[in-house]
Amino acid sequence: MLEQLYPVVVVKVFEEEGIAKGKAAVSYNGKMVDTPVYLNAKDILAAQAEIDAKNAAMKKA
Repeated sequence: MLEQLYPVVVVKVFEEEGIAKGKAAVSYNGKMVDTPVYLNAKDILAAQAEIDAKNAAMKKA
């Protein structure tokens, strides 16, 4: 479950602490979160959204 929340938290932290404050990197749980990590987390969330949409469509069929 925590693995599923990690990309959500990374995106939130980077947007609130990094982008909003003009920082190129922020710290989360003792780890550096920079633009490549943020973009990877966003890609993971987009892929999960696609999977969820396909699963929902399959349930309707």
